[in-house]
Amino acid sequence: MCAISKPNNQKLGLYTPLPVPSRPWESVGGLPKSRKGHDYLYVVVDRFSKMCNLIPCNKHVTTEQIAKLFFHNVWVHFGLPTYCI
Repeated sequence: MCAISKPNNQKLGLYTPLPVPSRPWESVGGLPKSRKGHDYLYVVVDRFSKMCNLIPCNKHVTTEQIAKLFFHNVWVHFGLPTYCI
């Protein structure tokens, strides 16, 4: 039973190393492009449970695309929040 529940530690693909900055706060944000072309993460945090949803997206998105990402990835599972900041 223990052997079945252990994670499989296989590497799934090639890793792209990030460039090393020469000073603090020189490079903030931005990710290497994924196989599907995503280069940013849309982060949604539930302040009560401290749960975080990381949704891959592109650097340049419209408000409509952000709304679609929210409804397809958060609302479907947890419903609409009663109060948003």
